[in-house]
Amino acid sequence: MQQCMQCKKAYEITKDDQKMYQQFQIPESMICHQCYLQTFFAFRNMRFFYKRHCDKCKREIISIYSADKPYPVYCNECFWKDDWSPFDYGREIDFSKPFFEQWNELALQVPHPHMISGDNENADYTCNSRGVKNCYMSSVVYNGSEDIYYSFWTFNCKNCCDIHYSYHSQLCYECYHIDDCYNCNFCIQSKNLTDCDYCSYCNNCTNCLFSVNLRNKKHHIFNKEYSPEEYEKKRAEIFANYETIQQGIQTLHEFELTTPHLFAKVEKSEQCIGNEIRNSKNCFNNFDVINCENCRYVYAAGGGGATHECIESYGGDGDYSSHFTSGIHLYNCHYCKYVWDSRDSLYLDYCRNTVDCFGCVSLKQGKYSILNKEYSEVEYQNLQKRLIEHMKQTGEWGKFFPIKYSPFGYNETDAMDFFPLTKKQIQTNGWQWRDEESGVRGKTTMQWSFVPQRIQDVDDTILCEVLECETCSKNFKFIQKELEFYRMKGLPVPHQCHNCRHLRRNNYVLPYQLFDRICAQCQKDLKSPYAPTRPEIIYCETCYQEALY
Repeated sequence: MQQCMQCKKAYEITKDDQKMYQQFQIPESMICHQCYLQTFFAFRNMRFFYKRHCDKCKREIISIYSADKPYPVYCNECFWKDDWSPFDYGREIDFSKPFFEQWNELALQVPHPHMISGDNENADYTCNSRGVKNCYMSSVVYNGSEDIYYSFWTFNCKNCCDIHYSYHSQLCYECYHIDDCYNCNFCIQSKNLTDCDYCSYCNNCTNCLFSVNLRNKKHHIFNKEYSPEEYEKKRAEIFANYETIQQGIQTLHEFELTTPHLFAKVEKSEQCIGNEIRNSKNCFNNFDVINCENCRYVYAAGGGGATHECIESYGGDGDYSSHFTSGIHLYNCHYCKYVWDSRDSLYLDYCRNTVDCFGCVSLKQGKYSILNKEYSEVEYQNLQKRLIEHMKQTGEWGKFFPIKYSPFGYNETDAMDFFPLTKKQIQTNGWQWRDEESGVRGKTTMQWSFVPQRIQDVDDTILCEVLECETCSKNFKFIQKELEFYRMKGLPVPHQCHNCRHLRRNNYVLPYQLFDRICAQCQKDLKSPYAPTRPEIIYCETCYQEALY
């Protein structure tokens, strides 16, 4: 067993792990898998957007970087223009200084794009997005998604609002981990549903309400069949007003606790251990992955492509790569973040279309470059070997970028959601904390008592009003497209801001970690993301299939 250099807990590096590290010719990880996740998350601000000015054209923009950040920030139009070059900021390697210190000095000077996005249409208010249209206040939006609002992790979805980890779905609202669903509300961990509400772990169902573990059913409420007339009457009662709709969330949760849960979801896969694994083969401790093969400790991968022979990553896809976050179409890349369409590179940051590069920032295209300085092929190979030896001497080789160099305060990032810490703990670790809280309070122009309960009675004047979130008291407004969505769906306007709605859905996310469990039916030993302290009833695959309705 090894001792993690970050949390000091013991963790195991298996023989199969060692084989992969030897294959990549990189050192074994010096921190545990949970601390790697924490580190990846600490560089990801996917939800807090700020008004600021482009440092080149000076127009007002929305950015993941607040105005007080020390980095030059360009709008997308300015960033991709040819009238400036990231190579203008290139520098020689200083072998008297640690590598990460030199990389950070470079990162503080090279312009950064205001959002991590590309190839979009009318989607300025999205982060970590590519190939989407008409999307707003959403992150990790890919593969032709259109008209998506206040959502996270959507692939090829259309006309949806407040959805989380969703694929190939339309007209859905407040859903988590759905696939191929149509016109569904408040559904969880389900696929191929049509016109369903408050359903979880259901497949191929139509017109079902408050149901769990159903297969191929119609007009069911609490897993019991009703006539179409009775069903519509019951549904109308639930959707009569905002209060009954909100109460439905708790009602579904309470019903879930009376039914068995599958210990882990592994579908159409061979020799895989983890959770939410689909169409994969020979994967160990993988979570939320699709089309992965021979991968270890890979999380949230494959939504846009296949992933092969990778270890320790979060987000994106790649081949023969390791220790990366938000990488797309990578080949033999290691210790990288926000890198697309690149190969044979190390320690890249916000780069695209690069080959044989090391420690570069914001390259739009590059080859044989170190710290944004171009070299000949022979010079690059010699310097790369010398730099790696230097990093071995400084103790940096084989480590990811230090959290202290994240451009964000820890409390601005995804790390705060999954690995919450106090301000004192964060600062004790030498990491950044942002004191200025995002959002506005005290500007309310309309109280909820004056907002009609029925969406049919809400007119466009509400778009001019400032509302107050019932959970955090921050102010927020509705936009025209959002209001049109609620009208189309017949849903009352929400009384929570989009951030509090996100945090509520985030509570559904199971940890990227496996615990020892026992099947509640047959006592078989299991590895499950459901911790022993959780209240859910856990079944093995055989017992779960026997219990399905």
